[in-house]
Amino acid sequence: MSAFWVALGFLTTLPVPRHDLPADALRRAGIWFPVVGLLLGALLAAAAVGLRLVLPAPVAAVLVTVIWVALTGG
Repeated sequence: MSAFWVALGFLTTLPVPRHDLPADALRRAGIWFPVVGLLLGALLAAAAVGLRLVLPAPVAAVLVTVIWVALTGG
């Protein structure tokens, strides 16, 4: 299993295939944490911009927060 997928599965609630992992899998995945964070940030920023086009700012902010919690598990 690629270290990127381990990082994505660890930092999000997205379903990723999980197999028997070696003991050091999470350590090796650490290098991908900034990339996963960047992807999450870009996705949330795009959601914020898109929602702000059709909704008032407070409503858009609440929805982006809900998306953030849903993606990361809190």
